[in-house]
Amino acid sequence: MRVELRNEVIEDVNEVLYEGKLIGYPNPFRNKVRTFCQNPGGFVAQENYDGGLAVVNGHSFKERKSDNTNLAILCSHNFREPFDQPIAYAQNVARLCNMLGDGHILVQRFGDILNGKRTWQKELDRSNVRPTLPDAVAGDITSALPYRTMTSIVAFMLAVDKAIPGFASGETLLYAPEVKFYSNRVQMDEEFTTSVANLHCLGDSERMDARPHDGLGHGLPHGRASRRRAIGALAAPLQPIPRARHPWRLAAGLPPMRTTFFPRRSAHRIYARHIDAAACNDGVSLRLTPANGADVLTPAQKTVDAANFAIM
Repeated sequence: MRVELRNEVIEDVNEVLYEGKLIGYPNPFRNKVRTFCQNPGGFVAQENYDGGLAVVNGHSFKERKSDNTNLAILCSHNFREPFDQPIAYAQNVARLCNMLGDGHILVQRFGDILNGKRTWQKELDRSNVRPTLPDAVAGDITSALPYRTMTSIVAFMLAVDKAIPGFASGETLLYAPEVKFYSNRVQMDEEFTTSVANLHCLGDSERMDARPHDGLGHGLPHGRASRRRAIGALAAPLQPIPRARHPWRLAAGLPPMRTTFFPRRSAHRIYARHIDAAACNDGVSLRLTPANGADVLTPAQKTVDAANFAIM
């Protein structure tokens, strides 16, 4: 689920760590419970999956800020045989939440959970913590989440409250469902190439790593792989390329070509059409951006030094 509380409650953590990582193994089940995706001054958001499944998430803006901080609290479940459908299990739990919220995200005050009651909209309107997801429906999350999950999250929040006073206050808001399908991963090779032609997945998109700072590390090996493919395309035998495969000419203000041509290459210089054509031969669409910041090539820039180009 996603937790939302006032910025001043957790400001000491926000000032030191933009995204603090808190992990616990609360009794009685000892499941791993952790915080994830912390957004100081952020906003709670709704995401929609296939089949109309609505799940909660959170994000922050650079300029626009709220009075609240939101973060996810995730309880990990590792199922054993004979059960082998963890994604279907999480989807069904999320659907129960959607049913109770009439297709919307459920929100409930933590104090109401401890008191064994649902949250009513009139109570939410008087709350000191204003929800940043305006169309969330006040209700009873405990009627949908499994007992093991709910018990572990409540125990974790009470433990965190000892380190961060006010974290488990009665007005802290809890949104559900927030589910992460980590067992659903994209199959790729060592160059991040998927089974779909010319489709590459980096960072969290491949579902192997949910940490942004680790996902950033994928950029370097992927860039090297892209460079190898581009060089391989240049070394491949050249084929006549129809004018229609070269939209760069129109962008550069050059007249359309009515005939096909063979791209030229030089040991010391690279022609702009050169990489574009080779890329088309390989079925890869590359964008060429001059290092001097020019958006397109003018007729006077037909020939430039290779070092003056960056492959994006």
